[in-house]
Amino acid sequence: FIFTRLRQRGYKHLILFRMCATAENSRGSTCPNRCTMGRLGSVLVLLAMLSKPESGNCGFPAIPKLKLWTPPGLPEVYMPQSALGTCFGFNPPHNTTDAYNATLMYLQSGGRAMHTAWMYCNQQAVGQAIRDSGVPRVDLFVMSMIPQWHLGYEETYANFNDTLRQLGLDYVDLYMFHWPGLFAKNIPMLYPDHPETCGVPVMQMPKCKLSAWGWKPCRLDTWKAMTELQRAGKIRALGVSNFEKDQLMELINTGNRPAVNQIEYHIGYHDDYLVEFSNNYSIVSQAYHPLDGGNLAGPKYPDVVTIAQNHNVTAAQIALRFIAQRGLAAVPKAGTQQYQHENADVFDFNLTDAEMVLLGGMANPNGRSVSDGMGMMCVDETRGNMARCYYLD
Repeated sequence: FIFTRLRQRGYKHLILFRMCATAENSRGSTCPNRCTMGRLGSVLVLLAMLSKPESGNCGFPAIPKLKLWTPPGLPEVYMPQSALGTCFGFNPPHNTTDAYNATLMYLQSGGRAMHTAWMYCNQQAVGQAIRDSGVPRVDLFVMSMIPQWHLGYEETYANFNDTLRQLGLDYVDLYMFHWPGLFAKNIPMLYPDHPETCGVPVMQMPKCKLSAWGWKPCRLDTWKAMTELQRAGKIRALGVSNFEKDQLMELINTGNRPAVNQIEYHIGYHDDYLVEFSNNYSIVSQAYHPLDGGNLAGPKYPDVVTIAQNHNVTAAQIALRFIAQRGLAAVPKAGTQQYQHENADVFDFNLTDAEMVLLGGMANPNGRSVSDGMGMMCVDETRGNMARCYYLD
């Protein structure tokens, strides 16, 4: 009975009065195991293990959950610390077929959290994969985002309802801003033939932008609509992405703070000042692009490979463990079962203090991979360097 319950709950340490289980510890094994608990430890934690929330099944790693901030009176929300990223480009058919195949594979393997966005033009594919998987909705954690050209009160309601329609769901677990505003180099994205508009004509400038106050009215109007949708039970938790300190404070001052700020974060670039600020307000930082475009095993990060060999894991797992050990969540993209498994299998070992310092020292202030290349970065004015700010505020 005990071993059955442990397997059902996804535990890899099937230990009872012995040092280790015999499951193979290698890439692609059904139930990988690391020997971390002895006889006495297994006795002491047995009841706690049996009582912990379910987090997948045998063959897929158990993933911790982070409690998200919600307004008083609303249900508590817990988000898995690792989720599947589904952005496989913006051009069909890859953005839809790859997203469908990856999501279905992830769910059938035991994964339960996934991140998509209206801008990815793949929400219908993700929703179809959810239905085809047969996994009960209550077991899932589904995230989506409103694009920057749909900001505004009425626009937010329209975009959110379209998101529910595309996903085929009655609610989403986390709904976020994709960006805090438009950028000088984003203007081409506003035309219907641009892939990130998903073929839908959009206004050149949202109505809420017709103000001398820049994008702040748009953000506040969107936040008002999102707050109402949360109160109505359509959204369980609210979040943002690519927000800086001042933009976070705008929303915090409304009385309903964001639960999550999704930011680019990896060993080659991490804004620890922003993460610390977010922590002070119980805002979870969630890392996108956490593997730096797959550059981890190359000459750019030679020490990562060495550390990975010391722990008998992959370079990607070291990068994700670094993020997790700093308390962040992550949404790594993976199109194969092996990589999906490895990306989630980072919660049963620890990096040493020296390794954390070494990895933390690899960051480059100019190392943003996603945003800098698209002209989308705006530095917090309290830290200067506003010449890099592309917002049309």
